[in-house]
Amino acid sequence: MKQQGFLQELFTYIKYFSFVFIPLALLAEGLHLWLRMEWLQYRKLLPFLALAAIAFATWRELQDKKERKASGE
Repeated sequence: MKQQGFLQELFTYIKYFSFVFIPLALLAEGLHLWLRMEWLQYRKLLPFLALAAIAFATWRELQDKKERKASGE
């Protein structure tokens, strides 16, 4: 009886491993390879993306200052 419970628990772990862990591992590996490929292809755009992020943050800060000034804070 104890052996049957052990086999059932073992089967549960194997089922969990095969239906959850393996697809997640494959998805993670595919995502890693895709990001690596994209990184190698688009890494020259990083300075422009950084400048765009700085410009957006500055614009957003100016908008917040305008809104605070208009509301009288």
